[in-house]
Amino acid sequence: PSNIGAARIRGAEISAGAALGAFDVAAGYTYLDTEDTSDIPYYRGNDLPSRPAHDLNASLSWALRALRTTWEFQYLGANFMDRANLREADARSLHSLIFALRTPVDGLSLSVEGRNLTDQQVADVLAEHPELLKVDNLGLRSVLAALAKDLAATPKAFQPDILPELARLVLD
Repeated sequence: PSNIGAARIRGAEISAGAALGAFDVAAGYTYLDTEDTSDIPYYRGNDLPSRPAHDLNASLSWALRALRTTWEFQYLGANFMDRANLREADARSLHSLIFALRTPVDGLSLSVEGRNLTDQQVADVLAEHPELLKVDNLGLRSVLAALAKDLAATPKAFQPDILPELARLVLD
C-alpha cells in the first residue's frame, strides 16, 4: 500500500440474507468510485490502487443435524495495482466450499475449507498483504511481495504455482 495525498471515494453497498428452512442464503454487492485527488499531476484523476469498482459476494448454506455445508462466491472487478494505473489485475471469481461439524462442546465446531477452488491467480493479495508470506526476513518478504505484485499484472502466461517456485529459487 502507498500513501495518497488526497482521495475521493464514493460508493454504495447492499446486502440481504434469508433463512429458508435448512438453507441460508446471503448476498452482498459493493460499488466504489475512487479517484486520486492529490496534487501530483500524473496521478490526479486516476483510480485508487487495489480498489475494484465491483465486489459481489454470495453464499448458500445447508444444515443437516450437526453438519453445515456452505458454498461461497466472490467476484472482484478488475482494478489497478499501482497509482499510475499502468498495471491492471483482471477481474476474478473465487469459489469456496466449507464443511463444518458442530461438536457436543458448546461453541466449538470443526471445519474443513476449500478456498479458491477454481485456482484463480490472486497474487495481488500477496502484494498488498506481504505479512501473509511466512518469511521472517523482512527484505526477502519485500522482494517476494514486489514479485507477486508484478506477477499479478502479468498476462496469464505464468502457471499459478510460479510464486512458490520462484521463492525456492531465491532461497537456494
